[in-house]
Amino acid sequence: MEGYIKNIELQFLVINYIGLQEKYERKKHCDKIQSNSSLTIKRTSNHKDGTKSA
Repeated sequence: MEGYIKNIELQFLVINYIGLQEKYERKKHCDKIQSNSSLTIKRTSNHKDGTKSA
């Protein structure tokens, strides 16, 4: 019975680890999108005559 409990604990750890990895990957992806969008905002500057350049 003890071996069975250990097996469940191990599975739980693996599931947690995979979940953490996915969270980390998603966060990296979001950070990349955010840095890209902030670059775009900086690039879209207003000209003196009021027109915008992309």
